[in-house]
Amino acid sequence: MFGDGDEKVKVFPGQGLSRIFEEIIKDSKEEDLGQVIVMAGIVDLTLKAKCGEILVVKEVEEGVREVERRLWRLVADTRNCKVVLATVAPMNLRIWNRRRKGYGQELKFGAHYEQMQIKLNLMVTEVNRRITSMNESRGLATPFLHSEVWCKRGKRGHVAQWWNLRDGVHPTERVMVKWRAMLVKTYARNQVTLDSATRVTEELGKLGGESDGDKEERFDKGRMERVG
Repeated sequence: MFGDGDEKVKVFPGQGLSRIFEEIIKDSKEEDLGQVIVMAGIVDLTLKAKCGEILVVKEVEEGVREVERRLWRLVADTRNCKVVLATVAPMNLRIWNRRRKGYGQELKFGAHYEQMQIKLNLMVTEVNRRITSMNESRGLATPFLHSEVWCKRGKRGHVAQWWNLRDGVHPTERVMVKWRAMLVKTYARNQVTLDSATRVTEELGKLGGESDGDKEERFDKGRMERVG
């Protein structure tokens, strides 16, 4: 989370949107958090099997709908802050599971990874499209974190650059530097928008407290000053 020049970064390894929602609710009761940028989503699209492997078991539309519902809850039900959603970076199932289980261990569901990866990529692409739309509907810019891993290459469509994830999930140091710059830039851009909206609201509030005679007098005074 970024706010007023002071960085507050909270990491919840292996946790999904529900946990992040609870944490923001708790923190926002204690203070006005201002603008909060949330980076999450991949955990909500996958499942950890008993054997320890991370799998994709949901159908594409089902997974997308579930994540979108949780994202809207995060956006609509939080108080004392403005939630900005970052896009979801994809993960490589085979690389992650291989690293986690060890190179000498058998991958129980390895034969299904290719199809699971296709489904996961489709879900991430659609979730990111909806994240962008959700931010835009509230006049907010989106930090496109996925762009360092999932890049668009003309007619070839999106191309995965898995070398930018050190273990199939977590970004390399180089990507982390780029993400940080992207987050800081997006935060600053959104803060201008939010500050402007606050000023407009305050001005409208002042107008609401004026009598009709005061409004008319202020309007006439302003018109005379412009003419003069």
